[in-house]
Amino acid sequence: MEQLARAHINQLKQYDRSLNTLLFITLFSVANLVIHYLLKVPLINSLLELLEWNNYLAPAASAPRYVLVTFQEHGQLWWGIAAAAGLLLPYFLLWLLGICTQKKEEHQRRWLILGMVWYGLDTVAHILLTVLALVEDFSVPFLLWELFGLSLRWAVYKSLWKGTRVRKQLIQLHNQMILGMAQIYAATHGKEALATVTVGELVKMKDAYIRAVAEKVYNEDMDRFIEEHC
Repeated sequence: MEQLARAHINQLKQYDRSLNTLLFITLFSVANLVIHYLLKVPLINSLLELLEWNNYLAPAASAPRYVLVTFQEHGQLWWGIAAAAGLLLPYFLLWLLGICTQKKEEHQRRWLILGMVWYGLDTVAHILLTVLALVEDFSVPFLLWELFGLSLRWAVYKSLWKGTRVRKQLIQLHNQMILGMAQIYAATHGKEALATVTVGELVKMKDAYIRAVAEKVYNEDMDRFIEEHC
């Protein structure tokens, strides 16, 4: 039973990580926009030119920066900012919707799937622009940086995909734990007594057991943290 409870807790942690991936994309993309303007600082710009960095912070969404730069080149900075914000807003809204449904214990996969689709469109556009840039002016450091960025994007997809499977896993674990609770109750009070117990009562027993195991896991994590850092 404890193994099932720990698996339940790990699935909840995975959903948190997957949701936070959407927030991670948002924050990294905003940082990518800020870095674009930091590159105007002479010393920073010179250093990055020396490193032959392509002025892109992986694995940020690249479309917001692209539209911002494009509009700015045509003297429409505020339109560029508005367009970049519009492209970033879905990531933040999907993260927010995931948090809200999570509080209701509804671990919806739809928000993560939509996030994967939106980020996928950005990735396709980024790959096309990268290929065009390499065809026009091939650079080995640029190619290596882009390959590194794509590996980071793959890690983002992997995290989001794991989150889409959480709800199904939680349902399976719920059924297994309810059956386990029924068996424990029957072994403790007798099979006849089990007939008087409702499913709702078994669910409460299961939830109480998960909370107890969660507290145990928390204490173990804290002890491990103290041992490693103190």
